[in-house]
Amino acid sequence: MNVIRIKRLGKEFFWTSFAQISTLIGSFVGIRIITELLSPTQYGELALGMTVSTFMQAIAFGPLSNGAFRFFSSAKEEGFESTKSYFAALHKLVFYIICLLTLIAIIITLVFGVIGSLEKFALGFTAFFFGLFLGLNNLINSIQNADRNRTIVALHQTLATFGRISLSTLIIILFGASSSRAMLGYALAMIFVFLSQNYFLKRSLIKKFNSKNLRTIKQNAWISKLSSYSWPFATWALLGWGRSASERWALDFFTSTKDVGIYSALYQVGYVPITLFFNMWLSFVNPVIYQRVGDGKNISRLRKIYHDCWKLTCLGFILVIFLTGFTYLFHEFIFLILLPESYNSYSYLLPAVVFAGGILSINHHITTAIHSHNKTRALIIPTNLLHFIGLALNILGAGYFGAKGLVFSLIIYSILSLLTSIILSRITYRELKLV
Repeated sequence: MNVIRIKRLGKEFFWTSFAQISTLIGSFVGIRIITELLSPTQYGELALGMTVSTFMQAIAFGPLSNGAFRFFSSAKEEGFESTKSYFAALHKLVFYIICLLTLIAIIITLVFGVIGSLEKFALGFTAFFFGLFLGLNNLINSIQNADRNRTIVALHQTLATFGRISLSTLIIILFGASSSRAMLGYALAMIFVFLSQNYFLKRSLIKKFNSKNLRTIKQNAWISKLSSYSWPFATWALLGWGRSASERWALDFFTSTKDVGIYSALYQVGYVPITLFFNMWLSFVNPVIYQRVGDGKNISRLRKIYHDCWKLTCLGFILVIFLTGFTYLFHEFIFLILLPESYNSYSYLLPAVVFAGGILSINHHITTAIHSHNKTRALIIPTNLLHFIGLALNILGAGYFGAKGLVFSLIIYSILSLLTSIILSRITYRELKLV
């Protein structure tokens, strides 16, 4: 039995690693190609357009994906009927989300049609569809990850990464360089990936639970359960999006769109790779944690999960320090390989961005313990407060110091986030001792 379990875990780790490594390689290849094809100003416009899709993930798909991921294992554990109700509830919630986002998109489209330029309208329009299908793909990935179907997730993540690069490059070569055409390539790639994702989801999971009857099953209990767990994520995600998007918009307001492009390239080279690296580990570990903790009511299981998550955080911190030192020594060489010369003016900020990204990534180990305890509501006030502080720091940093100020504010925000999560995890852990 132990040998079989070890083989399964080894296979899962291989495919999880494959997905993240291919995504990491794709991000490096993509940024090299796209920054060669787009000027810093055009790349800055693309980065600003991406805030539309991240907004959609923040307020809708991100929170629901967290809920879907958290409760799939417990639904499956409860039995056949519970799992059918779980899928029925998700189907209904996704329908509501699409209706809400479409209404918002129509309003924004009308505004851009009246006061905006044709290029901005095209960028916003394509960014909406990219965000919509990105969110649907992420939701399906959450379900497949929770069921530990690592191969399906890995192949689709790889397809999405290289599909975006290939289609955006092809469209730019055929029709000329612009931010909206690059975004169109991203959107088309995500639509193709979604069609494949939907096929595999139906084949591997939904058919097992009699998909023809999904809409007739009593689903109110699961809608309530998923919503009550997910809505706290949405409450802090909006301010979280504001904090993240304010980096680019504040820099655009106080300096120039060109600076936004160069800063975004720095972010892609420094912040994204270390986040992907830790996501590789988290996407492997978290389904195991949630499977072990079940519905989050077993005290002895929860205590062990807290201790495991704290140990993982300490190991992660050591790794972050090492990677920060490495990028400090080789930041010029890294930029020389990955970016054109016109983007190299911020290379000295790379170690600081890597450090901030690493600290925010290892913070997820601690919040995983809190989430497994079903204590997401305990995070609402402190997380929103942190996002507000981060947003204010971004505006001040960009206003007074430009890109350097943004990086400094990112470091302060990441350290405050880690310290806050540590304090909250100790508080929620003490509640277990009182039981």
